[in-house]
Formats: sequence, structure tokens, C-alpha cells
Amino acid sequence: MDRQRGRGERGRRVHLGRPDRLDGGTERRDGDGDRESRLRLRSAGGSAATVRHGTPKLCDPTVDFRGQVTDPGVLDTATGAGASMGVRVDTGARRLMLTFQADGVHAIRKGETAWSRVYASTAATRPTSWKVVTRGGGEARLYRNGTDTGAGWTVQDLAATPGVTHWVQGTAADPVESFVEWTRVTCS
Repeated sequence: MDRQRGRGERGRRVHLGRPDRLDGGTERRDGDGDRESRLRLRSAGGSAATVRHGTPKLCDPTVDFRGQVTDPGVLDTATGAGASMGVRVDTGARRLMLTFQADGVHAIRKGETAWSRVYASTAATRPTSWKVVTRGGGEARLYRNGTDTGAGWTVQDLAATPGVTHWVQGTAADPVESFVEWTRVTCS
């Protein structure tokens, strides 16, 4: 894992999944023998497995993270059950809601209450770096491994406590699991 990433930039790299700080973390060694940690999220009983990190009130956030869906679920677009690797960023005024599924990236757009696919891809089942940049008015743009995917939408207006959340929500019949290596949220 690139331990230098994020230095000199506004924002903070949130290490989720360190075994000494959160339950459910796993540890492994990279190719150089350095210890790495990552967050394991698994849900098989109908309730969500969630990790949240509070943040100060944000302006237009960029969320950048690396993760992999290892046991994808089928997303129920009305209820969110089957969310395989969910990401939520609350700014205090807006809410960015995404889930990364085996068939692509889904979001809840401004004015909607159900999930809709904003980007068709099978990349979520491989280790992938994702970034969503938001700008004034709540316009969001999705990047995969540093490349603009062309996917854009408007995020929801919602006054909620600022923070970033990763979650999965499986069922007994359709368990889900994902790993998150790192997350960084910056303010533009």
C-alpha cells in the first residue's frame, strides 16, 4: 500500500480496518513483506455491517478509496438490501450515496428514493481504486483507477451529521462481503 499517498493534500486518509482499532479488520503482508490492514465488511443476516467515521462539516467533498467486492449480492433498488460495498458521505447539507455491485455502480440521485445504476462495470469484484468528485450544486463525477468513467449525477440534498460510512447489507439467502483498503475524503 502506498503509505505516502495523501501527504501535502487537504484531507485525510482514514485507515479503516486496522486490527488494533476496529473489529472485523484483517491483516496481510504486501509483496515487500510490509504489514497492511484492510476493513472486512460482511453481512449475512439482513442487517447492515457498518463502519462510520465522523468528519467536520464539509464543503464539496471528494471521496477516494480502494476496495473489492468478494461476495456480491443482488441489489434491491427499493430497500438497499444486497448492497455489496456501500459508501456514504454526509456533508451537513448533501448526501452522496453509492454502492458498488457486480454489475456496476449504483447511486441514489437527487430527488429519488431508489437506487439506480450510474455506471455499468464488473470492476468492483477486483481490487479497484474509486473516486467521486463533487462540485457546487452537488454535481458528482466518478473515476475508476484514475480515469474518468464519464458517469455523472446530482447528489441528494440532506441535512445530516457529517461523516463517511462504508457498509454492506446481505441477507441469509444472499450474503455479501467486501474489503476496503483505505479511504480519503477531501474538501474542494
